[in-house]
Amino acid sequence: MHDTFLRYPDQLFESFVCFEGFKEGKMGCCGSGPLRGINTCGNQMGKRYELCENVTDYLFFDASHLTEKAHRQIAELIWSGPPNVTGPYNLQALFELN
Repeated sequence: MHDTFLRYPDQLFESFVCFEGFKEGKMGCCGSGPLRGINTCGNQMGKRYELCENVTDYLFFDASHLTEKAHRQIAELIWSGPPNVTGPYNLQALFELN
């Protein structure tokens, strides 16, 4: 995902049409380099890194992880999403089957 994130940020963000409420979908909240796409968060490899002010504004936490807010939206879609996203059944409908 890291390579795709750096090479095709516009197309990648557009593929996440189910996500709502993010101000930044191209740059990671924590890391270094272009789009904070180098995973140096937490001073890994002894390199400097940048950290965003508000993680809830970001789709990606770092080069390979979505934020908690993004994971919550995925979980909500899996549980009760419409058939065109989770079809033919979401998880809630599967639990309700007799």
